[in-house]
Amino acid sequence: MIFDDFMTNPHIYETILDHVADAICVVDTQCRVVFWNRSAELLLQVTREQIKGALLTDFFPNALLPRVLKEGKVFENVYNQPKPNAFNIINARPLFKDGVIIGAISCDRDVSDFIHISKKLEQTETHLSVLKDEMDHLLDTYYSFDEILGSSLAIYEAVEMAKSIAKTDLGVLLTGESGTGKELFARAIHNASSRKGLFVAINCSAIPYELMESELFGYEDGAFTGAKKSGHIGKFELAHEGTLFLDEIGDMPMAMQSKLLRVIEDGFVTKIGSNKVFQVDVRIVAATNRHLLEAIQNRLFRKDLYYRLNAIHIEIPPLRKRSEDVELLVRDFTRSYCMKYRATLVDFTSEAMGYLERYHWDGNVRELKNVIERLVILSKNQGFSQITPTLLPQSILVQHEVPQPLEDFQFDITLRTAQNEATLIRDALVRSNWVCSKAAKLLKIPRSTLYFKMSKYAIQNVSKI
Repeated sequence: MIFDDFMTNPHIYETILDHVADAICVVDTQCRVVFWNRSAELLLQVTREQIKGALLTDFFPNALLPRVLKEGKVFENVYNQPKPNAFNIINARPLFKDGVIIGAISCDRDVSDFIHISKKLEQTETHLSVLKDEMDHLLDTYYSFDEILGSSLAIYEAVEMAKSIAKTDLGVLLTGESGTGKELFARAIHNASSRKGLFVAINCSAIPYELMESELFGYEDGAFTGAKKSGHIGKFELAHEGTLFLDEIGDMPMAMQSKLLRVIEDGFVTKIGSNKVFQVDVRIVAATNRHLLEAIQNRLFRKDLYYRLNAIHIEIPPLRKRSEDVELLVRDFTRSYCMKYRATLVDFTSEAMGYLERYHWDGNVRELKNVIERLVILSKNQGFSQITPTLLPQSILVQHEVPQPLEDFQFDITLRTAQNEATLIRDALVRSNWVCSKAAKLLKIPRSTLYFKMSKYAIQNVSKI
């Protein structure tokens, strides 16, 4: 057979593609399968005879090719799990003839072996001894001041203060609402210090009083009923020449506070059930979301302990007081979770970002992180490439204008009425997809009045700017 005859034979191309290691699928404009090579049969466990001429979505409801046909876009290196324990990377693109889409093609590469090996490695790591797991957790050195994101003055001043005292042995008291990142600050201070010991954390609100002393100071064999035969190393001993982070220190019982104060002052620790005294070199970093001065007045916290802990006081601002940092945090969390869940990187419309920036964030950075994680999972499962306001949690849409603390609250009734009216108009426009006639009906006002008020409050669809 001469070369020209060889290349004009239509079965030659099918034979060639059957020898390609990637699974190849070609569909027409109706998403009916017109070609399915042998690698696709092996990888996806569907024969050519079964699927050829059928709708691809009848076999694979989450297939990427319908989206390729609809959007006319090229997709590269998209992770997919077509069936349990199978993982693919897909490259897909539309097929054009004379500028018109006539179908689409996808190439699936099996990466299951790599994923399974990765999972086995993870399982091996989790099966290490309990002590090594605990030490690995305590030795977490990935926290630094570079991990504290924000360009606002409030967070800048807090970080600069923390950096300036990191290499000293001064005790530090971190205050701020829950979720602001107090432990992140504490770990960054430790990692920037010259201390060669471990960073050891204990949550004072999560440990029952009867167990707190043994957690802090440790115990010997037979010290009490249920004690381990090998005894137990206390957090002070673990943190020797390192840093002990006392989280939620305001929840520590008064009786325990006196014992803690004694150790901080003289540096000597005695295990429960032992007569031996040993000295420790530990830097204390404490954190609380409570007002300790009020607790002192109510006889819930020792004044002398407060001043021992409060050598350096760093207040970490809540997220609502640094709204200019929200977009930076959103972008960082989005990249992180897209990598974690092997999802295509999603973007946020200006309007959606505006909602996030105006939200009150009672749970601070922790709440924002949880919201972004849910949005990334939602976008991956439903195939969204962009986050719009309609995908945001209802709580964020409802709380468009955030309530202020009482001491900052504006009692100007004219100002507050205008703000509420602007919020109501903006929410109606969002709900009606910025169709003014529909928004006017929702608001029960003439369309001309709506236009006037939109101009008055400078309300516009930022996603179209």
